[in-house]
Amino acid sequence: IRRRCGYLPAEPRPYGRWRAGAYLDFALAFYPGSDPARARAMAASWDLPLDRRVRAYSTGMKQKLVLASVLCCGADLLFLDEPAGGMDPAGRAWLLDLLVRERQAGRTVLIASHLLRDIERICDEVLFIARGRVRSASGIPPRAWARIAFADPAQAEGLPLPPGAARPAGPGAVEVTGLPWDSIQAALGGRTPASITFHGESLLERYRQFLKEAGEA
Repeated sequence: IRRRCGYLPAEPRPYGRWRAGAYLDFALAFYPGSDPARARAMAASWDLPLDRRVRAYSTGMKQKLVLASVLCCGADLLFLDEPAGGMDPAGRAWLLDLLVRERQAGRTVLIASHLLRDIERICDEVLFIARGRVRSASGIPPRAWARIAFADPAQAEGLPLPPGAARPAGPGAVEVTGLPWDSIQAALGGRTPASITFHGESLLERYRQFLKEAGEA
């Protein structure tokens, strides 16, 4: 069972006296299906110097190092506790896109997070926990519509969306109606929006209602 599960703690503490590359090799050696080459490539994409000792890493760098080992361990089930902790906005956006691809590849990803907007973007189901017990379980609330804007107006043209699901919303922007985030993400492909604005019931609103009903507000 352990070999089929990967775990990222909220406060990773990789061995400080080890060099980062040695830590990756050590962590991945426990998983027969791991991909050390991919882990090193991922670390390089995050500008992590693998020849440097881990104690010289910042908090965010340590988070990325351990995350690389978890994502590349080959496990089918991943448990991630606050995976974006310590990351800057650009790193967080990259991580969310990466987690979407991991899920699309057939892996199950369980995320514990207080960043509800991130959860809303990438998850299918949500559990609310109060006093150590699951109090509510549901799907992500559907949005009435979303406005997607691009810095390059040409990117707003030709999005592969179902007929009637999108309409122009000004130069370089479209409004998408009645589609889950997965479908919007797939339609975007390699396009990078300048902004995405959701309208309708939010996960934050549902969470506030949950707290009120649970007597936690």
